[in-house]
Amino acid sequence: MTTIAYKSIGINAGHGYTKVAGITSDGRMVEVRLPSQLSPASAVVTGAISMRRQIYVGGNGFWVGEDASGANPRTDLTQGRLDDPVLIPALVRKGWALLGSELAPNGFYVSCLPATWAMDQALCGKLAGKLRYAGVDRANSIRIIPEPLGLAYDQLLDVHGQSSSTFAALEHGIILVVDIGHNTLDFIVLNRMVPMADSLESYGLGTSGALNMIRARLSARYDRPFSVYETDLAIRSGSVMVAGQARDLYDGWDAPIGVLANDIVATLASTIKSGAQFDAILIGGGGAELGQITTAIRDRYQHAIVVEDPQGAIARGCAKLGARLAAKHAA
Repeated sequence: MTTIAYKSIGINAGHGYTKVAGITSDGRMVEVRLPSQLSPASAVVTGAISMRRQIYVGGNGFWVGEDASGANPRTDLTQGRLDDPVLIPALVRKGWALLGSELAPNGFYVSCLPATWAMDQALCGKLAGKLRYAGVDRANSIRIIPEPLGLAYDQLLDVHGQSSSTFAALEHGIILVVDIGHNTLDFIVLNRMVPMADSLESYGLGTSGALNMIRARLSARYDRPFSVYETDLAIRSGSVMVAGQARDLYDGWDAPIGVLANDIVATLASTIKSGAQFDAILIGGGGAELGQITTAIRDRYQHAIVVEDPQGAIARGCAKLGARLAAKHAA
């Protein structure tokens, strides 16, 4: 593999997908993402001409990401994932492999946790420890931030960590950032670029509940099991594979998403009322790729902005902050 020099790496080991973004020394953003799932690798069948790549943690081999599909994959949506000796290190190592690096790239690392988790220094320390165990060298700094802050920095900073001209007007305003994740719905408020600690909120309104309901309905409808990853692909494409044939999803399959959208808007309404106190509301996270949810939010809040490629925004923002911190460290 060709070695690429990075100045910063952003890691969002999300509950649904793991996103890794690196900013190269010449200012290019490189991104990869994979389902946050793994399974123990089984023995290789004699005569096989194709094999899944194994990721090793603690001397044991695992299939990670898409390679774990259909192999009884596991994940963890709880804080227990920060105590799991395998899950996060395996996901991160797979991300590095997809970036084209056998070992942890050098650079300034920024990773993230759900909003209220990130206020607990013990949890931040556990995540940093998992990154060290995965292979981040002691010479490379690690910073842990709230996930919605990464979303904000993707919009407010460029690849050099400097203020972005795209949203320059928001530097002096008050912004609400809404991260619709797989497990949680997170808020943070930035006032003239300063994060307000008392604004951090996390709600159990991620997309996982709706996803699991749709998964169960698809399995019953088409008489075949669906993994969470396959269900996510079905939602994005509007079709499923049944007996080798693509089948359009039936009418009403997305009803659980509509219910979730209403719950999210109701939570926003009870929390921020009219939202007129904000100059803008930035919407991101994997759930922001679901049109029913973002349409419902924008119907209520006309100044809401859905960021570009919302699923990858947090990792990119982490990388951009890393570039900013690396530049300050070098000065």
